[in-house]
Amino acid sequence: MNDLARTVEALLFLSAEPVPVERLADACEVSEGEIVEALARLREHYAEGFRGVVLREVAGGFTLATDPVAERAARRLLARPRTPPLRLGEQAEPRHRPAAPRVHHPAQPAVPAPSAPTRALPGRDRVRTEPPTLNIPSSTTTSSPSACDSWR
Repeated sequence: MNDLARTVEALLFLSAEPVPVERLADACEVSEGEIVEALARLREHYAEGFRGVVLREVAGGFTLATDPVAERAARRLLARPRTPPLRLGEQAEPRHRPAAPRVHHPAQPAVPAPSAPTRALPGRDRVRTEPPTLNIPSSTTTSSPSACDSWR
């Protein structure tokens, strides 16, 4: 399988819905003809009866789906509750607790001054007030800065 077919495979794996050829071509920055060739390779790779996953053309796009032989087992797996049942007298914990609201009192500074141990560290003479941005290298083989360089 070539790089384009592997990229298309990854995009189909990531997508929760069928992806049309036009969107795949746009995402991969190639022609629709090249996507059709990549899909043909994937169709051979995911031919029904050889793997647990098959390539399907559905609703004007392409998607990866389970092979029909695994359908019953997949339904049983997905039908089971993900959390254990509660015992008598237990209360359910909320799945998501909202963050506590941040209240700013006018008498307090919006950004606290650094503590004594923080002041003692070199290069830590100011407090960062916004989240850092990540410098994501375009290639791992180049000598571009790492994601950690944005914290310096």
